[in-house]
Amino acid sequence: PATSPESNAMLVLAICFCARPRPCDGPIAIFPPVPSITTFCSIGDRAIVVSALHEVRRRCPNAATVVVGKVLPVAGINFTTVTIKRWHQGVAQEASAIIVLATDMLDGRWGGNRFEVSMLNIAQAADARGTPFAAISFTYASSVNAVHSIEHFPASSCLRPRSSASCVDVRSRIEAEAGTATNCSYPVLKTASALRSAHLRHTMDLAFLLPQTSPPAGDKAWLDDQLRSGVRTVLGVNLFVYPSIRKTGFQKLAQTYAGELCAAHQTNHLLSVLLVAHDFRKRMGKDYEHEGLYMLHVQLWCARLCPSFPVHVFNEGQPYEPTQSKAAIARVHGVVSGLMHFLIISAGAGTPGLALTPVDKFYELYDDLYGGELARALIVRRASKLGELRDAISRFVILLDRARAILAASLPRVRRMSGWNLDVLELQDGRCVAGIAGPCV
Repeated sequence: PATSPESNAMLVLAICFCARPRPCDGPIAIFPPVPSITTFCSIGDRAIVVSALHEVRRRCPNAATVVVGKVLPVAGINFTTVTIKRWHQGVAQEASAIIVLATDMLDGRWGGNRFEVSMLNIAQAADARGTPFAAISFTYASSVNAVHSIEHFPASSCLRPRSSASCVDVRSRIEAEAGTATNCSYPVLKTASALRSAHLRHTMDLAFLLPQTSPPAGDKAWLDDQLRSGVRTVLGVNLFVYPSIRKTGFQKLAQTYAGELCAAHQTNHLLSVLLVAHDFRKRMGKDYEHEGLYMLHVQLWCARLCPSFPVHVFNEGQPYEPTQSKAAIARVHGVVSGLMHFLIISAGAGTPGLALTPVDKFYELYDDLYGGELARALIVRRASKLGELRDAISRFVILLDRARAILAASLPRVRRMSGWNLDVLELQDGRCVAGIAGPCV
């Protein structure tokens, strides 16, 4: 025990030198899914960034937040943006934690050759400084690719695969390849298997934690009108279906899907549809400048084919905040979409979804949300086939109550697991929080 002012001073000095700084004690750096989000572009990317900023503020209310890249302001959240050049000139040394919102960026593709830098270099520099580093998977399969692409992963890091299946896949490959790097076709981590797997944790997408704000006034009024009677089934619909688009093109699909929606309306006479564009990147080719115009064309075809069918386009097909669409989707009975993050945001609002896709990652997501049998019933593999979407919507309407109840039961667990993405902010003794080496469940 200290017995003099001098010894007390030495004790305090020793504690200051020995205590490990906490991640919330300094600036927290976030790398967004793409290096420049100066428009709303992909609503999914925007939802990830907004969710991360809100979670960082909740966990570390007094810490400064730095976004490496260009991001539009977020209401109620203060943060600064820096270029990748400025990051290397000094901001990196100040960061108390680094959060990367896509592990597929870790193999060097972040920003392309324009920045002449890779996430690998950033990860290695963080490890040298002992900065906690979270690699958060943006897609399900990218976790496995990231593990194979990184030659050295920070010891004070957290790898976050999405879904039980991808977590098991990553863990099994790590354990199988431990000590056999020379025989593997991929570069693998050099650290011990126990350490590598200890920082692996099954999580759910950050967008499950997205807050919600008021929808545009016109959309709120339309929803009020459609829901007033209490007998209509109102569906939020997005018709961006990747395999179909590549094969068919947007203009033809607009007519095809409008016909399917009209047929579903004729089968379910009290059906209303809110069309919600979700991707405003200019990648629609010669057909449309962005997805909002595609939704407006679907609405036009519906008006031609079945004039009495109530079809409305969210925010008149213009970009919006994902927090606004979540508030609107929370009020509908179900959603129909081929986009992962539209289904995630909707599920986070408690609204069940019909997935239009043959892609495996949707099955992994739905297994976690609904369980095997119902998950298969809520996925349509060939949505562009004549009559397939019509019949799927009719079955979906029948399953809505059951799907909503099962989703409501799983949401507390899903949101808790989504929060695990940022448990890097709660590092204890340089390691992720207790329980991280447990099973992938």
